Amino acid sequence: MGMWKPIGKQKRDSENGRFVRTREVWDKSGWDDGYIARGRMRVYRPDYPGYQLGAGYAMRAHVVWWLNGGEIPKKGMILHHIDGNKLNDNIENLQLLDNGEHTIHHLTKPYSEKYVTLICEYCKMPYNKKNSRTNYLAKKGKKSRFCSRACLQNGLRKPRISKECAFCGKEFETEDNKGYRNIRCCSKSCAGKLRTRDTKGFAIQKRV
Repeated sequence: MGMWKPIGKQKRDSENGRFVRTREVWDKSGWDDGYIARGRMRVYRPDYPGYQLGAGYAMRAHVVWWLNGGEIPKKGMILHHIDGNKLNDNIENLQLLDNGEHTIHHLTKPYSEKYVTLICEYCKMPYNKKNSRTNYLAKKGKKSRFCSRACLQNGLRKPRISKECAFCGKEFETEDNKGYRNIRCCSKSCAGKLRTRDTKGFAIQKRV
């Protein structure tokens, strides 16, 4: 069911006798004159100097705060409802907070209950991981092992072996697997020079 957005109260036109809608400026006497959208009451107050929602409407909590001498909420500031009821816009139930403080008020669980501390297998440093993520991995028979992508790459890297470059004689390290075990040079430059030297030597031997 769609939300009906009222324009105002119906009044009879004195000339033709028809009912027409007229907008009346909201005040405390008509506390519920307005419409609800996204859980908040919006009222017609075109003279409100703060953020307007279009067609002269503004949030009732902001208007009440302004009419009681409070400053207009600026960017980064939020009017917090103390009892958690967003439709209770009484001035006693309103509190001006910044975004950070407002987020802390609405945390469903303390930080210590939402996160668990683990030890990274590579750098041996403690790190925090969400409980929901660790529980999801546990159902699949897995666990969180590394604190970052860098530690993940380093931790999963295979053992390395030391070799001597066939061209320059410099010692270098490479991974101990089939793809890297037969590498003879420390760099592409040395590999190219070695290939050129071997090719020239083979050509000389062939001429002789």
